[in-house]
Amino acid sequence: MTIQNEIQNDRKKILRLLVEVHSQHITLNDNHSIGDNKNCKICQIFIQLNESDNILREKLKLIQEDKNFIQDFNNLRRSLGRLPQEKEYKNKIEVIERFGSWNNFLNKTQNYFNR
Repeated sequence: MTIQNEIQNDRKKILRLLVEVHSQHITLNDNHSIGDNKNCKICQIFIQLNESDNILREKLKLIQEDKNFIQDFNNLRRSLGRLPQEKEYKNKIEVIERFGSWNNFLNKTQNYFNR
């Protein structure tokens, strides 16, 4: 199972918990909307689950961006017929910010496609 699949499964669990928490809140009928009252324990749980879901969504977004960088790199590699040099890659600044260095990115690229 890939990291992306694990994160998606965790997110599905959180979404199910959010539904359950929301239904529990409805049965209490405390005259406030879910997540509005910080003194309500169910609202606190809902807020924490929502924050966890936001973190997982951000991780999934970063994984997709990594895949896009790697795909762009491989398209360039195919068109050149060789490994591109750092200066030839249009997203080199984002890659270095994300992966720390050009070599880290090359290693990640090789690992990604050698699976």
